[in-house]
Amino acid sequence: MAAISAPTSIPSVIFGTYISFTGIAGTAVTAGQFLLANKTKGNGYYDPCTVTVANWLAYKPIGVAANSAAVGQEVTIITDGIVNVMNGDDTTTILSGYPVKVGTYVGSVIKCATAGDTVVGVAIDSIVGAGYGRVKLVTGAVHGAGF
Repeated sequence: MAAISAPTSIPSVIFGTYISFTGIAGTAVTAGQFLLANKTKGNGYYDPCTVTVANWLAYKPIGVAANSAAVGQEVTIITDGIVNVMNGDDTTTILSGYPVKVGTYVGSVIKCATAGDTVVGVAIDSIVGAGYGRVKLVTGAVHGAGF
């Protein structure tokens, strides 16, 4: 697996009906990135989520940014619904129906492969490497039994 090198803009993050709430960007946020609570800044602040965040399992992803936001700006966070997200692996296609987890690149997803992966959604479309596709979010990140 190879991680993608840079994000590209997503034309539309939301598909159909969804549940969301509004927070404040603790660091710069790009539409389509998975977000987690910023425990340093306190209530209401959210940052992009990556598996490289120290002890990332303690910082469960809570949703996907519907809009881009600079530090201190409002960001709408989708917690349930269908979203358009990026495949963080530029060499592997995520097949439709596969469970996905947060990828190494900030805000991306990759297919789940091992027991204990934290499932954040299920691919609705087959998503080519470094491409975008629809994912049904799983309300509240869960640990998979192995894929």
